[in-house]
Amino acid sequence: MWGSVLGVAAMSALNPVRLGLMLFLVTRRRPVQNLFAYWLGCVTVALIWMLGPVIAVNSATNGSVLAESDSRVKVWFGTAVLAITAVFAVRHLVRSRTKVAVAGGPGSASAEQSHHSIPFLQKLDHQHHGARHRLKPSVGERLSAVIRTAWQKGSPWVSYVLGLFSLSVEGALFLVAMIVTSGLGLATQIIAVLVCVAIMFAPAEFILISYWTAPRTTLTALRRVHDWAIPRRTAIFLWICALFGASLLVQGLVGI
Repeated sequence: MWGSVLGVAAMSALNPVRLGLMLFLVTRRRPVQNLFAYWLGCVTVALIWMLGPVIAVNSATNGSVLAESDSRVKVWFGTAVLAITAVFAVRHLVRSRTKVAVAGGPGSASAEQSHHSIPFLQKLDHQHHGARHRLKPSVGERLSAVIRTAWQKGSPWVSYVLGLFSLSVEGALFLVAMIVTSGLGLATQIIAVLVCVAIMFAPAEFILISYWTAPRTTLTALRRVHDWAIPRRTAIFLWICALFGASLLVQGLVGI
């Protein structure tokens, strides 16, 4: 279980959205405080989505989830996940070749445009003047103005909120399924969740420490990793699904 879970967690660390947001945060005001707040938001939502289901499933089943007698379920489920992953992989390969043929070659994602692909960040970066002509702005407009002002001043709480929405729920639930079907005790499963969370957000932890000592080097390295991960985001997700399916299949075959 440990090898598969840690492998999936390591691949989840290369989430292009998180890399793009971190790249954007280090170019704004108070980068260290905002990076820490963003990391804290990511960890908070990950613990909610992963620790909660692990504890709930173990409490509901008294720690017996897919025991040895249910190994055939693991085999069938793992086979189904691998089959679906293979179908999506073929579709992704066909679409990639089509895009390359149309564009005349593979394009590279620009780190400078990382936040422009997120409409929410675009709105925060541009002042909205529509409410100025109204005598009584709506509650939503007043709230948007507060968030926009805080973002432009570099308030860390906005970065914390961004972190709360930066988790790949599918990847987190994959990890939860792998952990709860391992047959290990609740304490070991909780330790596995904590280790996975630390690995998933290791880039943020490394960038936070590295930026203190070498800001320019950190920014350059982050741009390169971001530009590498963006065109491979679908492939990374497919690899996560393939590892999950293969792990279930192997566990089921061993238990039969």
